[in-house]
Amino acid sequence: MTAASADEEAPTLKRGIPKKRSDDDDLEKQIERDAAGNPVAPKSVAMVTPPAQAAQAPTRLVVNGQAPGADPKAALIDRAKDVANEWVGRLPNFLCEQFTTRYMSDQRPADWHAQDVVSAKVIYEDGRERYENISINGKPSKVDPAKGGEGAWSQGEFGTMLADLFSPMTAARFQTSGDGQVAGLSARIYDFTVDQPHSHWRIIPSGQHYDPAYRGSIWVDKKEARTLRIEEEAVDLPKEFPVDHAEMTIDYDFVAIGTQRVLLPVKAEVLMCQRASPICDRNVIEFRNYHKYGAESTVKFGP
Repeated sequence: MTAASADEEAPTLKRGIPKKRSDDDDLEKQIERDAAGNPVAPKSVAMVTPPAQAAQAPTRLVVNGQAPGADPKAALIDRAKDVANEWVGRLPNFLCEQFTTRYMSDQRPADWHAQDVVSAKVIYEDGRERYENISINGKPSKVDPAKGGEGAWSQGEFGTMLADLFSPMTAARFQTSGDGQVAGLSARIYDFTVDQPHSHWRIIPSGQHYDPAYRGSIWVDKKEARTLRIEEEAVDLPKEFPVDHAEMTIDYDFVAIGTQRVLLPVKAEVLMCQRASPICDRNVIEFRNYHKYGAESTVKFGP
């Protein structure tokens, strides 16, 4: 298979709003079933979004090639920027459980085989996230996937990715695209592009790293200007870079933290493919059991 044909047949996450996983799905059985046919040992590859540097910000975004002005379709995304910045600034300290089911395929069209389930306690404190009690298939692991180890990993879902998209340092350019629905809410869709010099989306395979140009779409609640979904895809990855295809999606919904209802990530997906190869990693990430975090917290997870 040539590199060109591999690109044409690369799997994609852009298939609309993902279906919710059935409670009857038994990932452990699926992993056990797939293990015998596991084609390739997973590679170490990470995808992170470091926060953009602070700077003097222009007051308006660039939408359809110009400032939003009086166009209500364009003005909504400018409201979304303000709502997102306020949201990130008001995020309470919290903790939750993160379950990452890691899949791999070595053929195209993709035939996904579950590799393992990585569970962790995520603590979000003063704008930063950290991971504790990491387990793989229910067994404690001393290896932090975010700092190396086998398989794909991502971080930055808690506020960083959204704040970075609207940061003036990222210089994203938005284009009205259409209308849709997310979680029963009417949404306006905007396509966006970020050029490579302004990118803070970092892909780190096997010790290397690159911040690619990327494009994507964002779903904005028409009524409240809240971000409901983000999709982004890397473009123009260097020919010598070991990854030639990378995508990420995040879905947001309201969750209860104490007496508050807070808009937070509930699901994310990450897709990365090795260069000129059908081998791809796909992570399906679910965030559950959000709780307020503080010195007085005594929350315990598990049985």
